[in-house]
Formats: sequence, structure tokens, C-alpha cells
Amino acid sequence: MFVYFNKTIVKSRKIIINLSLFIFIVVLLLMIGVEDNYSRRLPREPNVQDGHIFRMIVNHGFVVYGTEKEFRLLRFSRTLFSFEFIWFSIAGILIVKYQNLPKSFSSKR
Repeated sequence: MFVYFNKTIVKSRKIIINLSLFIFIVVLLLMIGVEDNYSRRLPREPNVQDGHIFRMIVNHGFVVYGTEKEFRLLRFSRTLFSFEFIWFSIAGILIVKYQNLPKSFSSKR
């Protein structure tokens, strides 16, 4: 019984580590994609006719103007990005504490 319980805990930790790293990567790519897309596509000056009136600073200081929907998406992706530290910390603490490196990172093969 104890061996089964121990294997379940180890498996759960590995799932949490992999899930945390996956969420970290997905949110990071989302943030980079939104910032890069906006810096290339949106106008640099306000355009009232198209609704591009919300000033946004993206991608290392580029000032662009977008719609309210684009502004909300940027704010949402930045809010998610602020939680990146939590996901990365969860994975890092579990890896360091229990030395459960994913197989791709492990030196033992």
C-alpha cells in the first residue's frame, strides 16, 4: 500500500512539474506573440475612424494605437505574464526539492 501511495505522489509531482512548465511556455509565447503582432500591425498614430484610439506601449517602447478589444487583450496577456513567476517557481521548487527532473533535462540516461 505504501509503495503504491509513494509512486502516486511521485507521478503527481511529475505531472505538476510538466503542467507548470507547459503553462509557463504557453503564456510566454502568447505574450511575445501579442506584443510582436501589435508592434508590426497597429498604427503608430491614433485613427478615430477605425477605432484605434487606445495608446499602448509594446515591444520595448513602440507606441501604437489599438481598439478597446486589442487593449483588453494586451492587458490580459500582461496580467497572465505577471503570474509566470508563480508557475516557474512551482516547477523549480518541486524539481529542486525532490530532484525530479524531466527525462529531457536529466543527465542520467
